[in-house]
Amino acid sequence: MTDLEFELHRLVHVRLQQLSTNHVAVVCKRLGHFLIEPSGRLPDVLCAPLPESAAMLRERTPRVAPQQVTTVCFEGQRVLLYSHRGHPDLILDPGTPVRILVSRRAGATKRFYNALLFAIHLSATRRGGLLLHAAALRDPCGRTALVLGPRRSRKTHLTLELLHRGWDYLADDKLLLHQGRAHLFEHRLVVRRHHLSALPWLAERLNGPDAPRTIRSQPLRLLLERLQHIATRTISDKLQPLLQPLINPAFPQDLTTHLPSTRILSSAQPDALFVLTPAERQGCTPLEATCLLRQLVAIERLYLGGMGPLEAMSDYAHPDPDSADLTTLLEHNLTGVPGFSLAVTEQASAAELAEPLVRQLADLEPRTSSPCPA
Repeated sequence: MTDLEFELHRLVHVRLQQLSTNHVAVVCKRLGHFLIEPSGRLPDVLCAPLPESAAMLRERTPRVAPQQVTTVCFEGQRVLLYSHRGHPDLILDPGTPVRILVSRRAGATKRFYNALLFAIHLSATRRGGLLLHAAALRDPCGRTALVLGPRRSRKTHLTLELLHRGWDYLADDKLLLHQGRAHLFEHRLVVRRHHLSALPWLAERLNGPDAPRTIRSQPLRLLLERLQHIATRTISDKLQPLLQPLINPAFPQDLTTHLPSTRILSSAQPDALFVLTPAERQGCTPLEATCLLRQLVAIERLYLGGMGPLEAMSDYAHPDPDSADLTTLLEHNLTGVPGFSLAVTEQASAAELAEPLVRQLADLEPRTSSPCPA
């Protein structure tokens, strides 16, 4: 085990200190492009193993549910404690630096990465930025579009369609927003079975000797699609999240391998914002600034809520009256960027979804010079 450091666009400095191989691997796989030589400086986010003193928290760990989060006092600080079957599993200290203390249990890997995402977001907010749930792409004329919408709003369908048309990539799901610019976060897309069904060219592009059978076998994809249809009608909603990894598995794909002609950008100043909105008719209409901001805040709140009650509980554990709220951060970073409501029908193909965005963006003049490639 070695210490590793990551520098995220000079905005957030992360250190992994003596973590297990599983925890290090998941961070390097997703954020390895930010890896730097050890600097010795104080990090913004410090990730380390749970100390032996954490064993005393077992008596204060809730046993009502297999997984639970609460606030406790640890080492003189009020922290967030995640438990697993009555045992301390992860501690998140939202102080300065933000600390994540995690057990060596292999099953804690996903929980650890979610906590790391929130820690990065929290550290970025202290410098006037944030980790934004959005897609970002640049058209061949140099105009950059940010696309926002809650989970399952078809952002990835739209991203893949635009990449297929030769657009440059900045983000599919998450990006760092700071000083009015969008910055690269992860450069891997997560492809699921329903993306393969909606985009016929995608299965051919991803097909290869190392591709999972779900990608290579169309009969298997059709069978899983039928199973999912049956499951949604016969199985409790509470069990649906447990079934999704089996019925609709996720396949992270490296863009440089499967879309070698796509340029991956390191940063860009957005020229327009598009909010995906369910509707009965396709279309693209301007959004008034106040309405746009309200929708952006709601989408980001949904994203943060998907990490668990981290945001509200971190405010309780470490109140910081000087930190800017989410509305202020979004308003400061996106001032002057025009917003549009991109109406999406349930039956629309990926090409039909992309057309209104392409036409609207073509009517705008680029706000800045060409962004920097990664």
